[in-house]
Amino acid sequence: LVTNATTAGAVAAYLGVQGAGFPVYRDRPPPGTALPYVTVQEGIAAPFAHITTEFDKSLTLQVAEMVQVDLWQTWQNADDTTAEAYANWTNILKILAGSRLGGLLATNVYGVRFVGRVRLPDLESNTVHDALTFIIDHDL
Repeated sequence: LVTNATTAGAVAAYLGVQGAGFPVYRDRPPPGTALPYVTVQEGIAAPFAHITTEFDKSLTLQVAEMVQVDLWQTWQNADDTTAEAYANWTNILKILAGSRLGGLLATNVYGVRFVGRVRLPDLESNTVHDALTFIIDHDL
């Protein structure tokens, strides 16, 4: 089992191991990547969940790190039929929510919580972007 130093790396690896069905990248895909794909942005916010090191530096610091998982898909086919697979975002939700990332983060993960989703179709580029927000409670 290979662990990841970054939260985004752990999320990407976990989605891959669980068979999300599309490539997952940290921050952005390589140029020319075909749709659909997922990008993961970490550290959007990371408030301390438990400040346990204030007086004892040997204790573990725990954070509630906000992560955004972005699903990018084709919106419509050339014949104006729907190309977007609505089940893709719910598949990501089912894989991540409640998980502990399967030991793929280098620190202890207490759990992944779903915060919300925003669907953003872009008619000019014929893409639809689902932005899913999660909070990952883990040791720092």
